[in-house]
Amino acid sequence: MPWLHPGPLGGTTVRDGVEQGVREHLGSWLDRHPERAAATIGRITRDTDPDER
Repeated sequence: MPWLHPGPLGGTTVRDGVEQGVREHLGSWLDRHPERAAATIGRITRDTDPDER
């Protein structure tokens, strides 16, 4: 996977910063939109559960 190779913008520091930013913004969105969040998480878990396919 070429995007995993460290480079000018692909090092651990950048990845950690992006991960933190995504967690913060996604968590905030989930808190502000609980019904849409439940539907989205439900679709994700249903689509990844082999018993639900």
